[in-house]
Amino acid sequence: METPVNAPFGEKIKLEFLKLREMTFKKKCEYIWDYYKLFIIGVVIVLILIGSTIYTRVINPPPETILSITFNGGLITAEQLDDMTAALEEKLIAEDEHKTISVIQALIDPSDPNVAVMNDTRTMAMVVAGHIDLFILSRAVMETYSNNGFIQPVDLWLEEIKTLNPIVYQDVLENIVRVTYTISDGVLTEDIMGINVRYSPLFEKLGLFGQDLFFCFPVNSGNLYAVKALITFFE
Repeated sequence: METPVNAPFGEKIKLEFLKLREMTFKKKCEYIWDYYKLFIIGVVIVLILIGSTIYTRVINPPPETILSITFNGGLITAEQLDDMTAALEEKLIAEDEHKTISVIQALIDPSDPNVAVMNDTRTMAMVVAGHIDLFILSRAVMETYSNNGFIQPVDLWLEEIKTLNPIVYQDVLENIVRVTYTISDGVLTEDIMGINVRYSPLFEKLGLFGQDLFFCFPVNSGNLYAVKALITFFE
């Protein structure tokens, strides 16, 4: 008994059930698979996708990156980067497995101007997208980023540092660095653009003591964890 092509939907359903009632279990399975396998496969795929989404977002979500730091300039090993990340996570997020901190190194070849331009373009894109919360820069890179408008004056954060830790605030004041730069129209501007962490206890512990490296805040950074990370270096 064939189901009429132009039959109403409800009638088609009734006719399909009537056909299935007359078949053996094996024939039913063969018939359903032959005529509805694409629909069945589609439903299975949708269920898998829904289950996967629920698992990754509700049951076992990936850790949230609460702070992203980019290290650009100076000498640092992969082990030191890992140790820095571990020290910051221990202080800022303790044992919260649902949060993490990212510290990466931007590898550039200063002798190749094309690579430098590509790195600056990539960095600006990451800053605009909010993927960088804090920079650790060499003096040369800090001055370049100041002129390119990648970083914001540190004095915008000084009051926050003072509120969170008045003792560290005094150490920060002793290590602020002013940079004279121009962003447009050739007008020179001088601001506090970095904080030298050369003599910070954590730098010494990591074996980085002696390098002039500077904490700098991306131009659109508003992440309070960036300030807490700075405080961690000086505590």
